[in-house]
Amino acid sequence: MARLIKCPRCQSQIDVTTVAGGSTIKCTDCDASIRVPTGQTSVRMKPATAAVPAAAAAEEKKESGTKRRTGGGKSSPIFAKMAGARAPGHGQRGNMLMGGRGAARHQNYAPLVVGAIVGGIGIVVVLLVVMNSNKPPDKGPQATSESASKQDSKFKDPYAKPEDPETPAPVGKGEEKKGTSLFKKTDGTYEAPTTWEPGTSKFVSRDATPIEVDASVTKEVEELLRKGDTRTLVEKADRYLGAVINSMCSDEEAIGRAAFKTMFEFCEVKKLQSEESGKNPVRLDLVNSAHVRAQEFGYWATVWYPKNRENLGPAQVIQPKLDSNAADWDQMLQKCRGGGPVEFEDQTRPAGVAMSQIKRMDRKLVYAKLVSYIDNEDIGMGRAACAILQYLTEHKEPLPTEQNKAQIKTRWQEWLSKN
Repeated sequence: MARLIKCPRCQSQIDVTTVAGGSTIKCTDCDASIRVPTGQTSVRMKPATAAVPAAAAAEEKKESGTKRRTGGGKSSPIFAKMAGARAPGHGQRGNMLMGGRGAARHQNYAPLVVGAIVGGIGIVVVLLVVMNSNKPPDKGPQATSESASKQDSKFKDPYAKPEDPETPAPVGKGEEKKGTSLFKKTDGTYEAPTTWEPGTSKFVSRDATPIEVDASVTKEVEELLRKGDTRTLVEKADRYLGAVINSMCSDEEAIGRAAFKTMFEFCEVKKLQSEESGKNPVRLDLVNSAHVRAQEFGYWATVWYPKNRENLGPAQVIQPKLDSNAADWDQMLQKCRGGGPVEFEDQTRPAGVAMSQIKRMDRKLVYAKLVSYIDNEDIGMGRAACAILQYLTEHKEPLPTEQNKAQIKTRWQEWLSKN
């Protein structure tokens, strides 16, 4: 007859028929150590001759185990389930192989896996949305066309000028261009270097190409610019203005300054004004800045001149008036000492330069100032004043001497009162 004992941990029945009493064995389900009793167990298997169906035997085994754990009373299904429970992690492998009562239940992990996948997809979507929101907007064809229209609107008037130059951005290390000394002051105005700044070509835009001019015309213009003969250049603007504009970016100080002065006087004659300021668009006060000269050249050469080259025409120079009271008359008369009509007409001579300034002053005020110099203690100054009066008025009076300077002055005063 078979001897069976029950594991005290997992309650599985173990056949110990061939095991000597007092020996220690391990449970095949949970590996717990069990001491085999010396006597027979109270639980016996039915004789082998009594064939019991497998289902009935299992049910009998279940009832027997339940009665022992509950004191032999009738147990409920809940207590039956609790009786068959084992400590977690023990006996699963043995029960699964044997098909015993203590086999571990199958855990369904499908909901957790699906939840993890859905959560991961959600995180990826959120990251993509954040990245796209921080991406700068694409400047497509529409943005390009809008930028072009804004640029064109600056030049709706053929004489309009772009805005005043902004302070150049710092140039990176190792680049050929150097930062200009032009800077913007706190009141919004700009200040140029106190001395001539070379290197204009470094600031000229690649799109700003020189105006096509004959080499002979360029040579004529450079000679006139060196002489400071801006009047001739303005009067013959239809021939010379293109070369004058090219000379605005010259690094030769005499040529560059005279070119800017010529353009300033041309704007005065043509009454050209900046749309922003309503004043002459040529900034003579910033001419020392290489950045400004490059920008001015780019505007006149590429924007203004192509639109207006057919309408330049000869122009009569009308220069702005100068204040006679603010002029340095001692200096001007010193330049005119010993001069006459020939010297007064030649603007390359000091007398011609002084005369060009005198002509831009109110005539009656000039006459009164010159008459006051006739009896000057320096007779050379009095003679120069009288020579200028003769040149301007075509009224003939002899040049004064130490003996007759008072009489000459009186006669000029009488003429002035009548005229």
